[in-house]
Amino acid sequence: MDWIWYVMPWASRYVDRLSHRHLIPRYAARSSAIVAVSEVTKEHLIEFLRVPPDRIATVYTGVGDQFRARRTDDELDAVRERYELPRRYVLYAGAVYPPKNFRRLVQAFAKVGPDLGVSLVIAGGTNRFLSEDELKEPERLGLGDWVRWAGWVDSDTLPSFYQMAEALLLPSLFESFGLPILEAMASGCPVVTSNRYGSKEIAGDAAVLVEPESIYDIADGIRRVLTRPDLRRDLIERGLRHSRAFTWERCAGQTLDVLERIGGEEPRS
Repeated sequence: MDWIWYVMPWASRYVDRLSHRHLIPRYAARSSAIVAVSEVTKEHLIEFLRVPPDRIATVYTGVGDQFRARRTDDELDAVRERYELPRRYVLYAGAVYPPKNFRRLVQAFAKVGPDLGVSLVIAGGTNRFLSEDELKEPERLGLGDWVRWAGWVDSDTLPSFYQMAEALLLPSLFESFGLPILEAMASGCPVVTSNRYGSKEIAGDAAVLVEPESIYDIADGIRRVLTRPDLRRDLIERGLRHSRAFTWERCAGQTLDVLERIGGEEPRS
């Protein structure tokens, strides 16, 4: 589950509020163990649901092997042609909705991208809670052809998007984990992300961390990655090394350890 609702409730439907206020607390109280995808999630389980720390195991999600495999130039060119991708671009990957900080991302990009001849590609769909004003922010800023909406991209094609991008931009206000961060790193794509919550935890020292509520800080992070080849090379090397620790084999093994530990326990009433 995602902890956005607890940390920053936004436009939740009645059934969503019912679930988070009543059902999930009950499930948490009756569980023998809870697997958290990050230390941030573990802290929130303790803070919001009063779950004892010894009943929570942090198990990081893995990164698919398809993100580690390098595509040939011909394969990349085919994807570029299919999606009409610009020659130079930075990438946003994932659903677009309020906690993802889309408006500030676009405003920060507007200060850097066009001046450097770099476009913004958005690989993901929009959420109904994204306001019409936010959705039209690129148009309002006169970005025109500088922003390319690619829509949802399948998991076999997405690695090509990362490999051709000059950076992943994910300055979210909140992430429990932030899987695109690791997908980008495994693909050899530098990352600019938030200095908060799961983004900071998962990125470690292998990304440029920015203050997500500062348009100028986000823009500065983008500019540094695009104009400093030394920083770019360092981020790629750090990201590749960092992402190797996040495997599905490790995730499965640690989850199995939790299941074996609680297998002989009496169920909670």
